[in-house]
Amino acid sequence: MPVAPESPRFRVVERIDEEPGRSVYVARDERERTRVQLVALQHALGAAAAERFGREAKLLAGLRHAYIAGVVDHGIGGDGHPYFVREDEGGVSLAQRWTQAPLAIDTTWQVGLQIAEALMCLHEHGLVHGAVTARNIRWSDAGVARLLTAPRTDEATPDRSPRADLAQLGRTLQALMERDGDAVEPVPEPLRQVLELAADVAGRPELRAEELRAAWLAAGAEVWPHKLAATQPLLRPEPQVWPPAPDLLPAPLEPPGCRDAGDASCSASAPPRLFARRLELRTLLGQGKCGQTWRAYHHILGRDVAVKILPRTLARTPVLADLCREAMALDKLSHRAFPRIYECDYNDDGSWYLVEELIDGEPLARTIQRGPMEPLAAVELVIELAEALHEAHARGILHGDISFTNLMLERSLPPRPRIIDLSECRFLDAFYAATDQRYALTPRHRVEDGRAFGHPSFAAPELTRGGAKSERSDVYSLGAVLFMLITGAQMPNAVIRELLAAEPDEGAERLREHVVAAAPALADTFLAADFQDIVAQDPELRVKSMADLLELLRAERDALRSLHSDRPERAAAPAASASPRPRAAAPVSASTAAWKDMSSETPPAPRPVRRGPWLAGAAALAASMAVFYAMFLGAGPSAPPPSPPAPASTSAPAVAATPGEAAPAPAPTRPEVTAALEALAPRLRACSGVGKRLSLTLEVGGPTRLTEVNHVEVVDSEPRDRCIRDVVASLRFAGAPVRHALTLDLGD
Repeated sequence: MPVAPESPRFRVVERIDEEPGRSVYVARDERERTRVQLVALQHALGAAAAERFGREAKLLAGLRHAYIAGVVDHGIGGDGHPYFVREDEGGVSLAQRWTQAPLAIDTTWQVGLQIAEALMCLHEHGLVHGAVTARNIRWSDAGVARLLTAPRTDEATPDRSPRADLAQLGRTLQALMERDGDAVEPVPEPLRQVLELAADVAGRPELRAEELRAAWLAAGAEVWPHKLAATQPLLRPEPQVWPPAPDLLPAPLEPPGCRDAGDASCSASAPPRLFARRLELRTLLGQGKCGQTWRAYHHILGRDVAVKILPRTLARTPVLADLCREAMALDKLSHRAFPRIYECDYNDDGSWYLVEELIDGEPLARTIQRGPMEPLAAVELVIELAEALHEAHARGILHGDISFTNLMLERSLPPRPRIIDLSECRFLDAFYAATDQRYALTPRHRVEDGRAFGHPSFAAPELTRGGAKSERSDVYSLGAVLFMLITGAQMPNAVIRELLAAEPDEGAERLREHVVAAAPALADTFLAADFQDIVAQDPELRVKSMADLLELLRAERDALRSLHSDRPERAAAPAASASPRPRAAAPVSASTAAWKDMSSETPPAPRPVRRGPWLAGAAALAASMAVFYAMFLGAGPSAPPPSPPAPASTSAPAVAATPGEAAPAPAPTRPEVTAALEALAPRLRACSGVGKRLSLTLEVGGPTRLTEVNHVEVVDSEPRDRCIRDVVASLRFAGAPVRHALTLDLGD
């Protein structure tokens, strides 16, 4: 058994088949949670064969066809042998089905139509199957045949060509109609003539898949005219012009809309109308620059869908390019935050339409009207959106218009964020390089017309000044969404610009204080301070990529989860004095008995050091707690002796000072520490490796201790960290110990 792929995405379950030179396994796709087939080659490939294998696997992975079991992934296994993964939706191979009982003639005719259509798709993309046999055709109980594909590893030969595929299909259909050379029922003459046509390679060397399918369809129409007549009205109803002609039953003058697809009010809709022969338009969901969006019933798929319709009056405008780009982007993206796309085409009346998954949920614009979210829930929601956008950026797709109007919360447990509109997306060169598709010199959807739209309350500042969309502009918009969720500001750009209008340091501090005032729980994490990097007005100072934003948010999520898990213990400890005090500080007026009770528990194992550019506040908080233990419990040679424990009391959370005893000095404030550090800026600037901006985490109140530099734990072996540590060690502050995270602008 070959070694499974190193990626944890696929888990091999069992071997189901042994083909010449390869083994076939049933596997589990842990990301999509679906059943797949993993085909592992039993030999290594040379350089040319490996390049050919990878190229064809990439092309097959880009195909989306109802009658082709597409390739999901490919790579090199742990044993050095190539593998590829293809879809598996159940059913049995036609070879197994044939051994049980021969197929009926009309069923074989349907199989021929479907596989011929699959070969049309392959040949149009320059691919050849090479083995169109009953073994490579899966048959489902729903009456759908799917062709199993495989990347090619050998050189092209005369017996591996589009024409050879058609001959193989003819022989396969002939074998399915017969058993041991004898026909179970007579093969109708029109069908037999088509099979002879497919087998006559020498006489018809230029026969194409679409010609064979047309002949096979015409032969079936001649044999079973009654069957086709019975199914024709259902599958291909008479086309109607959209919007309906005046002499047809008109819709109400004001068709009722609905706020989202899950509202009960959506049941009251305009009279049903048929669009594109199979879409029954039921409810108008909204209107915009791309026309109308409808809730519709797809009569072929048998499900409710969302349909975006672009009227013929807009078909020659840049809006059509937006619709085509959205369709292409959705086709390439697989993250669950993006809706699935079913089709994109034009109608007989000249209008274009896009059919995609209907999402049952609530627009985020309405969710935020009820007030801000709890910080941990908001961060987890934005992390899922950032994962989706990270996948898009990796494929060369920029969203360009992240806002609360293009986001929904799906009704599920837990609620899932969904991105419902990509009409403003733009493609980078990486997108076209990865698709391996043939484009005209100036395809409509590839032309960049210079427009940089975006919601004014969420768009990055450079877009309003005529700048181009980039990964950093998407980072800004997603940061504005997070700011809205935490603070409840429905126009985040206006609030952010007002807060950052002051000097850089003052503006960053105002932004942090605004966030902490809206969500006090964030005072114990770095997120409030890191907002200045996420929504920086200058894109050069902003978080540079969605991957970096993901790392930052995941660290903050871990810190928030740690704070949530510690909440019972924190509530049980005596509260701090009523005097104002930074939330990052521990309750310094708590009794020693309370600290001893807390220290009697076994401390948790230390977290592994995160060596990325961002670090959660939990590690620094644990370090500061250790300092407090040392001060109050005498855990160190220089610690003062502990004071006698005060009587426990549930009614008085704070311990009053003894008459004649001085009250404890307040902890050093952020402005005091910032001013002292700014005075040391020349010495800090002299340290090797220090950039224009420097983020430091200090424990002050007594000896000053440096714990983090640029959100990474201090490493004594690093010359830069040693230099900064020596500089700040000269600072002395009176008062209770406290931790501060500060950012300095050191200039050039």
